Amino acid sequence: MTNQHEIVKEVHAGAEHVLAITVQGSCWTWGHGDGGRLGRGDVYDSTVPAYVSHLSTVFVSTGGAGDAHTAVVSDNGALWIWGTGSFGRLGLGDERDKCVRTIEMIVASTTCPGRVWMNGFPTFFLSLCHFIF
Repeated sequence: MTNQHEIVKEVHAGAEHVLAITVQGSCWTWGHGDGGRLGRGDVYDSTVPAYVSHLSTVFVSTGGAGDAHTAVVSDNGALWIWGTGSFGRLGLGDERDKCVRTIEMIVASTTCPGRVWMNGFPTFFLSLCHFIF
């Protein structure tokens, strides 16, 4: 990674892209960019990790990389999701792709932070208050 002062605490591999989350709360993506799955406002591929700058004001706690989409959970329990929307995999009620410019916070809870799991198409978010999305 370009910033040698950040320490990676999690790495999540999707089918054709990778998400890394640092101890400092930032996220980095690389790989195949189709559908906006890298969260950088475009659909271009990247062979090196690049910072997801749209989330610069968010402290990312955890996340996941699915088949063609990505999700992260902030320290206040907000779930952010983006990428290819086919088959409703983003859970936003449609099948549109979402890049960083249209990234969406779909769950916010300061009292119930949670964890996100992704495997191929489905995305699961389970809060500590047992809310499942």
